[in-house]
Amino acid sequence: MNDLVLRFEGFEPEEGLRRSAEAAVKALCARVPDARGQIVFSRLWLSLRAVVNIEVSPRRLEVTLEEDDAVIVARMLIRLRRFARLARWERQGVERPCGFCDCARFVYVPRVRQDTENAGGRPLQILFAASCGEMDALVCAECGHVEWFVSDPDELPVGAHGTTELHHRPGAPYR
Repeated sequence: MNDLVLRFEGFEPEEGLRRSAEAAVKALCARVPDARGQIVFSRLWLSLRAVVNIEVSPRRLEVTLEEDDAVIVARMLIRLRRFARLARWERQGVERPCGFCDCARFVYVPRVRQDTENAGGRPLQILFAASCGEMDALVCAECGHVEWFVSDPDELPVGAHGTTELHHRPGAPYR
């Protein structure tokens, strides 16, 4: 059961902001049913602040974001997805062993960076927009095979730049 609270302090949010924030919280609750904590939005001069304080034992996420209205929920959702993925893997384990060597040990690498010799570096991205498609990695501890995860799959521009949405079809393939 979730004990996750979403609040808007000191202002009445636009309907689109409220709906997208509620959808982000609902998505987190579906992935991690025992998440506890709160997400509080407050209005700054020209932007919004989101203070996220969530716990899924044994992991805790505490982050403050200050962004304009158009991107704050998307940025928050990226953090929530990463948090939910790691919390689930820490508690339940990775769904299957490595497909190459059958090893069951992995290393999770959030926000894979380029230019690691430079301070900070740039995030490795599938680049369609300035902040779209940041990559996370799950690396096999034995053979080094990497599985990639896009942090914001709902932001990928399906139909643009040659991208195509595909669907799983259960059952045997047609022959």
